[in-house]
Amino acid sequence: MLISFLLLTIQIFLVSDQEFIATRIDEPPFIDGYLDDSAWNEAVVWKGNIPQQWPDYGEMMTDETEMRVVYDSENIYFGFFMYHSEPNLISTTLNSRDANPEADCIAIALDTFCDRCNSFCFVISAANVQRDLLISDITGWDSSWDAIWSASTAVNDSGWVAEIKIPFSALRYPSIEEQEWGLTFQRWDTGRNEGGWVHGLGEDLNCRVADFWTLSGLVNLPSSRLLELRPYASGRVDHSGEEEDWDGNGDMGADIKIGLSSSITMDLAVNPDFGQIEADAERMNLSNFETYLREKRPFFIEGRDILDMPFNMLYSRRIGSVASNGELIPIIAGVKLSGNFGDGFRFGILEAVTGRVRDGDNLIEPATNYGALRIIRQFHENDYIGISFTSVDTENHDEMEYDYARAAAIEGGVDFINNHRFWSSIARSWNKNIDKNKSMAYTACIFSFGSRLGYGIEAEYLEENFNVNESGYTTSTGQVETDTWINYRFDINSTIINRIRLNSWSEYSFIPDGETTEKGGGFGFSTNFTNNWHFNTGFWTGADYFDPYEGPEGYIYSSPLNIWINLGTDSQKPISAYLNHCFGNYRNGSNEEYSIWMGIKPSSNLFIELNTSWYRTYDGMRYDWDTDEFNGQSTDWQSLRVGTSYMFNELMSLKISSQYYRFESIFEQADEEVSEGFWVNVLYSWEFRPGSTFYFLVGQTQTAGSELITPEPEFMLNSVFSHGKGSEVEFEKPDLAVFAKLTWLLSL
Repeated sequence: MLISFLLLTIQIFLVSDQEFIATRIDEPPFIDGYLDDSAWNEAVVWKGNIPQQWPDYGEMMTDETEMRVVYDSENIYFGFFMYHSEPNLISTTLNSRDANPEADCIAIALDTFCDRCNSFCFVISAANVQRDLLISDITGWDSSWDAIWSASTAVNDSGWVAEIKIPFSALRYPSIEEQEWGLTFQRWDTGRNEGGWVHGLGEDLNCRVADFWTLSGLVNLPSSRLLELRPYASGRVDHSGEEEDWDGNGDMGADIKIGLSSSITMDLAVNPDFGQIEADAERMNLSNFETYLREKRPFFIEGRDILDMPFNMLYSRRIGSVASNGELIPIIAGVKLSGNFGDGFRFGILEAVTGRVRDGDNLIEPATNYGALRIIRQFHENDYIGISFTSVDTENHDEMEYDYARAAAIEGGVDFINNHRFWSSIARSWNKNIDKNKSMAYTACIFSFGSRLGYGIEAEYLEENFNVNESGYTTSTGQVETDTWINYRFDINSTIINRIRLNSWSEYSFIPDGETTEKGGGFGFSTNFTNNWHFNTGFWTGADYFDPYEGPEGYIYSSPLNIWINLGTDSQKPISAYLNHCFGNYRNGSNEEYSIWMGIKPSSNLFIELNTSWYRTYDGMRYDWDTDEFNGQSTDWQSLRVGTSYMFNELMSLKISSQYYRFESIFEQADEEVSEGFWVNVLYSWEFRPGSTFYFLVGQTQTAGSELITPEPEFMLNSVFSHGKGSEVEFEKPDLAVFAKLTWLLSL
């Protein structure tokens, strides 16, 4: 007993505030949620309190945390004990994999190249629900990354335990004999609403890889050669309500992941099928630009941080989008190559080919090849330079001529003078049918970080012929846009208020030798209360401005004033809500918005979400393209979304998503136009073994009215609108779809 005590004391003494030692073992621990294996007795132990990130910045968390790290020839293992003096407060709420955790959690971040900039992060909750993501001080946080790893948890009278096993094949690291990695971990105590990182945070409360501890003792790690084959088979049956017929089809394909080395990975997708992805919600769009859609497809979101290019040069929803006749454009194959090489180089390459779409004998969409490349050279922590390229080539087929679009950019960033950063980028586009002159884009930004006071200034200029819409997303061009901002955070730590933030910002945009397109500023106030409620209010006002995209020649609008008020309750409670109200001016008229989000948790495995919004505009001056003149327009948008998620366990779930929406538009000298619709999806998913999943989905869509809002392309169901005018609308007969898909992971 005395010897064990002395060994433990020596081990704890060996752990400094900046370094932790991993222990190599011969016999791996059994991952069952209990730290009773002999391997854990060999490990160095860290035990202590963690500095709070919230609610009381800098104070220590109430209970201690204990950590051990061991490894063998195939895996690295982490053992955690989260002490808790009130174990009845430990939350074991279930949620789906990769969702924001609703339970007590522990997170590990590993900077495997010790570049002090990038890391892998693994999160496990007390309910044994996994989440993994990438953290980069340059590109930010990316929750799209997925890996195959295992964990087990258990709650006892003293707290809760987490055992984690991460295969070396799931990571990237240098091919050297002795390695040092960056290491940190974070703990959430939801019952006390406490959370913090073990390495502490700067006054801006941001977690930076540059501040991680060092994990040493890693010797002779395997040269990873990951090979994963994930074939799938799917079947689908559709019922058209109007035609009252059934149509069925089946498909097969595969995803392949190949570790070319311990630092470079290749991803291949052959005839990918994303039918299990939930539909996009319908949204109102009164702007002059298309709606920007969030990427949901696994092949495109995994590792997308390295392909996050300046000026939105790569917008992956362009690949496999919806054709003009409403059909999805098929993706024949795609390949991604990403990783690290040399001294501080990171890269990502994407290539995808889409097939043709025909409507009878007419070619609607030709086959197209998409390519993207980005390389970053990191010098010292956040100092870097990067280059980006995109290309789109469309085949010459039938009566369609060969077409192409290219874009290139160079970017860089550097830290200087006490937590200040400068970032800039220059790009150019080349399009076959667009004038090559005036096709440059420029942006630069200087801002501060790392303290309670933050401020910055940014300027951007896209010349009038700069256009990356074939591969990316371009909106307004031909304008110089400038933004400035300043914010300050007060940590109050009183019995009522925890934190106050003050924000102010301004914008000034103009067309060179032309009109002012934006000139104004605003102020915001927000506060966090000790009961975990939060409140936010602010206003924006400005001078008269010119919208060059309204009508054939643009239009000058009078100065706007808009005010908003938001209130949110504690999201950890069984019932939580977020309320938002905005009102003010809209294009020489006025607007108002009311929105309410509510979350209800009747039990630890059932979650119900309601999201309703009502947005109205009155007498806004808009151009009516039907009558070719400016008229006053009033609009009314109503939407109710309901979602229910039931977790049978951490690997099996049932989700129901639905939305009712209605949009009404009235021009002063035109008939009323109405769009109305309803859709519902029921998705069952079961991960019957790691990386292998069965999906079953049933969906229904029903619409009426005219197509006045931008219909979002849905992977499972595509809304089909009838066209017409008048205040009375009739719903079409509903469309129904039934879809099943089985994926099977083979690790070779």
